[in-house]
Amino acid sequence: MVERFGEEYTLLIGLAFLSVGFLASSFIDTVGYLIIAVIPMAIGTGMVNPSVAGSISKRTPRDQQGGIMGLNSSSSALGRILGPLTAGFLYDQDKQYPFLFGLFTMTLTLIFGSIFLKSVKIESSAEKLLQG
Repeated sequence: MVERFGEEYTLLIGLAFLSVGFLASSFIDTVGYLIIAVIPMAIGTGMVNPSVAGSISKRTPRDQQGGIMGLNSSSSALGRILGPLTAGFLYDQDKQYPFLFGLFTMTLTLIFGSIFLKSVKIESSAEKLLQG
């Protein structure tokens, strides 16, 4: 999908899938429905991760790519450490709060991503092929 539509579009659609998944998950009372509600989150994550990696490699000079990709990996690891701690704390307050917090975070990211990606144009692989 990234090759066909480009990183920007794939990233924004992935963030939208994540937002839908968090929204749906916040209103679920049973585990069965929660499993179904998590499907858009899995799709969104599968779209966002390669888009971010591709965007980093396209926007970063070759001699700095390793360092920047390392920072990306470090921030992802930090999220996997702090995310469950934060979600556990929020769940203690109300079982919907972790999902609403995720929805809030993904929506903000989607808004700022839309603004930022409009100002920075990256050619998709398809556009490069068409240009020669």
